[in-house]
Amino acid sequence: MPAKDTVHFSYVEYRPNPARADGAVPLGLVIEFVRSDAWVVGLAMRSEFPKSLLAAMDPLARELADSRIQLMRDEVGKARELAKDPGDVLRILASANPWSLHVKPPCEFQADANEKYDSFTIEKIAEKYVLELYARKLALPAPSQIEDVERTPSYAVIGHAPVVMPEARIYADHAPQADVPPAWMLPPTVWINPRSGSGR
Repeated sequence: MPAKDTVHFSYVEYRPNPARADGAVPLGLVIEFVRSDAWVVGLAMRSEFPKSLLAAMDPLARELADSRIQLMRDEVGKARELAKDPGDVLRILASANPWSLHVKPPCEFQADANEKYDSFTIEKIAEKYVLELYARKLALPAPSQIEDVERTPSYAVIGHAPVVMPEARIYADHAPQADVPPAWMLPPTVWINPRSGSGR
């Protein structure tokens, strides 16, 4: 049986109404994992915000949407200062960001620690995990069914099946061997700490 890497992850979304999950717009995700002696935190955010939503926002919400990437980098930096063990960054982020810029509670999945990835840089491994997690996210059922999915998540392998971006209804092939993030997502920002150290 192949070895597994435990990858902790939290999806980041914009919620027009912070108290409700319906209508949420996926913005990206934060991941944490340990590889060799490195404790890795990665942040991947979408490059564009849906223009139809921007047009309907008040100035404060539009400012949040426009500065979402820097805001999340700052939030990750603050969480890393407090974190002591892998997984802590995500728990701190979710606790501190339950509002319109919403970090969902962390989950984890077991990724194959395939030998062919041993020659990859940490950044490339983080991209691989981001791509796999977003392929799974985009294959979820319609928003009306998402609450049920979140209670009993299913992590079936997608293979070459096309998946749909929820708000744009654009098909994209997220084949597992693809080595770049989706075109609408920026490459991950990655922070690496020695495994034995704190988040500083």
